Amino acid sequence: MATPLEAWRDTLKELGVMGLVRPEAVEVPAPQAFQAGGRGLGPGGPTPDARRPTPDAPAYAPPTDPIGCPPEAVVAGASSLADLEAAIRGCLACSLGPGRIHFVFGEGDPKAGLMFIGEGPGRDEDLQGRPFVGKAGELLDKMIAAIGLSRSEV
Repeated sequence: MATPLEAWRDTLKELGVMGLVRPEAVEVPAPQAFQAGGRGLGPGGPTPDARRPTPDAPAYAPPTDPIGCPPEAVVAGASSLADLEAAIRGCLACSLGPGRIHFVFGEGDPKAGLMFIGEGPGRDEDLQGRPFVGKAGELLDKMIAAIGLSRSEV
């Protein structure tokens, strides 16, 4: 049986936290020095899919093409969620885009009176290409059910 600390560690891992580092071991690079797909610190050492700042990494330069960096007019002109998804599916405007496995877009009723907005896709979401999966998604499903709705209604 796992101790409470081990259970918490496992939960954090399932939520996409790859490892914990003591504050004195963390280097603080310049804010623009992020490198997508870099090597992070995990329980077993470096992990190839983690993103972390590296002091010698060049600043991320977003693409200028209309797929990698959709023009604001195209995004604002989307008349449906399907149009919006099509407009931003290839977006690489921030440094997180090049490191993702799957594009994660919303699900549910586009005319719903209640919407949940996540901070950003975690590890499980990136692997499955769906929002709110894993432990966080299970909790959200329970919360939605507690107010008498289903995920397809929000």
